[in-house]
Amino acid sequence: KNGITYVQKVNQFSDFSKEEFDNYFKKLLPISHDLKTKHVVPLKTHLDDNKIKPKEDVLSYPEHRDYREWDILLPPKDQGMCGSCWAFASVANYEALFAKKYAILPISFSEQQVVDCSSDNFGCDGGHPFLSFLYFLNNGVCFGDQYEYKAHDDFFCLSYRCGYKGRLKKIGNAYPYELIMALNEVGPITVNVGVSDEFVLYSGGIFEGPCSPELNHSVLLVGYGKVKKSLAFEDSHTNVDSNLIKKYKENIKENDDDFL
Repeated sequence: KNGITYVQKVNQFSDFSKEEFDNYFKKLLPISHDLKTKHVVPLKTHLDDNKIKPKEDVLSYPEHRDYREWDILLPPKDQGMCGSCWAFASVANYEALFAKKYAILPISFSEQQVVDCSSDNFGCDGGHPFLSFLYFLNNGVCFGDQYEYKAHDDFFCLSYRCGYKGRLKKIGNAYPYELIMALNEVGPITVNVGVSDEFVLYSGGIFEGPCSPELNHSVLLVGYGKVKKSLAFEDSHTNVDSNLIKKYKENIKENDDDFL
């Protein structure tokens, strides 16, 4: 009502103080631009020439794309009381692209392995999905049932116990105007967003509340739609599918490279 397009309700975070919520769920840590540019492959070099569209032709893609309608996504997982959104977003991205590539139902891979073993990140104290992807590139990632999630840090990395490990060949980067192209040609994408205090009670709908000026949370971008030009995400904090960010063309900066 009154023009509000999203729903808020009492949830497990309702009794949290601002400091408590920030400590658990705003744990995206910054990394250097030079580190990212050294290891990423631009989207246009990842695609065949006939799939690359100039900026002005991106809107020629379908008005709707939602990978929640495909069989490549697991239900959103719960990160628990651990600042590991970065691990969940990167693992969910790997799961979706793995299922899409091999045309199989999605398989769970291990967030706990990334929390314990990705030494460039800081476990439950925060991290960045790019560093998770860099870890996948060099070490592979275990199945979820081989290395189960505990929602806390372990003192030791136990990935040596795993049998098969999924592998990653390269890390791609899509600039904001390429998001629609990346979603159509590649699949779901890990993105970093600025979550405000109003998001604590988010339950559903298109979130048009204020955004934080700082990127502080990682989610999986799974689609877009023409309704208020919304983007669709899966989030390990709310543990729900959601439609967030109004008017994405106006809300993202042309040179913002915090899209993986």
